[in-house]
Amino acid sequence: MIHALLQLTRRSVTRTMRNKALVAQGMIFPLFLYGFNVGGLDLATALPGFPTESYATFALALTFAYCGIYALTVAGTQLGEDVKTGFVRRMTLTPVNSAVLLVAQLGGVVVFAVFQAVIFLLIGLAVGARVEAGPLGALLIIVLCALFAVALGSLGLTLALLTRSSEAAQAVFPLFIAALFFSSVGLPRELIQTDWFQQVATYNPVSYLIEAPRSLLVEGWNAQALLLGVLVAVGILVTAMLTTANSLRSLSVAR
Repeated sequence: MIHALLQLTRRSVTRTMRNKALVAQGMIFPLFLYGFNVGGLDLATALPGFPTESYATFALALTFAYCGIYALTVAGTQLGEDVKTGFVRRMTLTPVNSAVLLVAQLGGVVVFAVFQAVIFLLIGLAVGARVEAGPLGALLIIVLCALFAVALGSLGLTLALLTRSSEAAQAVFPLFIAALFFSSVGLPRELIQTDWFQQVATYNPVSYLIEAPRSLLVEGWNAQALLLGVLVAVGILVTAMLTTANSLRSLSVAR
């Protein structure tokens, strides 16, 4: 079983990192968003109560949340392709446990998310961002990105199995980008003046995926922000994996 897990995980990592278009999109787009936000909202640091004088530090958190959002598309697309080609069906007919198959499918998105996080962090530091929590905080940011990738990647697996299509995860991606803009990505929630927008940002789970790594960048160690971010990610992960496991069993029976 361990051998199967390692082989399937290596397959997932290899197919992800060899896809140059996928890697390029996952690296360029969030950096474009980062640069756009820093250039357009830098004056926000003059607002009373803004938590830092460096908007480059504040905005860097959006790139880490993007690691998870993009993992949804990558995992969903790849599993959807495996369903279409019959690979998943063949695997369900072998002694390989369905949990092993699902975990291995996430190997590629986790490795890529860690790669993204390291590059984004280095670029952020190069342009003047800081990590108030220090080296351990920087390491925890990378761990959070891996967790977000697993959680939202699992949601991508669920969509792929429920729809038997790789296009479903791609179609959901713009919705998560919209959710990113309706979160606390631009301002702390307490400084948002428009009541309805503040309410939307408060109930938007993406806000907490941003605020967890942001707390390490801006504040140092904020247990509440970190806990909320982890709870949101774990909640998505558990729900998605349970649904995905059931869908995988249904796929096996149906075929």
